[in-house]
Amino acid sequence: MFKVESTDWYSQDIETIWLAYTDHARWSEWTSIPKSSLFKEGSEDKNGVGAVRKLGPGGPFSAYEEILAFEPQKRLEYTVYKGPLPFINHRGIVNFSEENGGTRIEWQCPYEAKLRFIGKLMQKITQSVFDSALKGLHGFPFDSIKK
Repeated sequence: MFKVESTDWYSQDIETIWLAYTDHARWSEWTSIPKSSLFKEGSEDKNGVGAVRKLGPGGPFSAYEEILAFEPQKRLEYTVYKGPLPFINHRGIVNFSEENGGTRIEWQCPYEAKLRFIGKLMQKITQSVFDSALKGLHGFPFDSIKK
């Protein structure tokens, strides 16, 4: 089992950060992923439980992540269920908390490598992707969020 963890703090309030992070269609605006979309809407909230975000250029090169838990302004959990990624039993856990007048995100992801010998390499790559994504969120156009 491997695990990646990334944390960052934002000066914006927790509602704003939550709405930006959980707007699956807009992930390409703040991550290094070139294209993102809401492939399937969730049952109670369009970005909530049951929602599927599609990340990537399309075809066999896209990853599909299903939202498994959705506690507004507190916690989001998801799993990759389809895509070219070389891991299994993936579970992304993202916690949001108010801290020092802003918001802290703690993002972790335990997973198993499909091929054991690439586990450490995947851990380094995934760590870099998570760190870069959370840094990129600082540049999100927060004034475009409708509350």
